[in-house]
Amino acid sequence: MALTGSYTRYWTTPHPTEKDTSTLIFPAEIAEGEPYYEFRGTTQSVEITASIVHSQSYESAYVRVQGTTIYSPGEEAGGDHGRDFSIVYKVFENAGDVFVSGSEIERGLLNGGQWDWDTNTNPYEAAYDLIKLESGMESLTDC
Repeated sequence: MALTGSYTRYWTTPHPTEKDTSTLIFPAEIAEGEPYYEFRGTTQSVEITASIVHSQSYESAYVRVQGTTIYSPGEEAGGDHGRDFSIVYKVFENAGDVFVSGSEIERGLLNGGQWDWDTNTNPYEAAYDLIKLESGMESLTDC
């Protein structure tokens, strides 16, 4: 199983001159000895470098899931917090590039999908369905 079709890759780079301002609000309940203790109960403005958003489209992209993991976050705390689902995938410019080492145009990792043992039966099918919800991947179809 794989996905094929139109794919738009998005990425950002720092702007060479423009800056943005971000506001950080620190809670008053920061304990002594914790990071940012000296800022407790304050609002700080921080200047950060602005980003430039880039995109590139591929018309016959090929996406293949490399692996999936189902895990239980929070089990160490003694509670059942459901099952999270992570996916590792690769995107190729076309299906023929799959067998060329290092030819992928992107390696991706999706974390935080929810796994439901009652409705999900195949982690790879669920992975492909989640990938198709990602920005730039909405037009991909099963192949």
